[in-house]
Amino acid sequence: MLLRRASRKTGIPFGPWMLIGAWVGIFFGDAIGNGYLSLLGVR
Repeated sequence: MLLRRASRKTGIPFGPWMLIGAWVGIFFGDAIGNGYLSLLGVR
């Protein structure tokens, strides 16, 4: 939209990003979760 290549009615494909997020969660989910909990002081 910033470059005027798309309008508000143009579809944005979010499926590939969901797939990448799922793979990140599978491979790095425990490390991310533990890091977040250590920031909060829970672990």
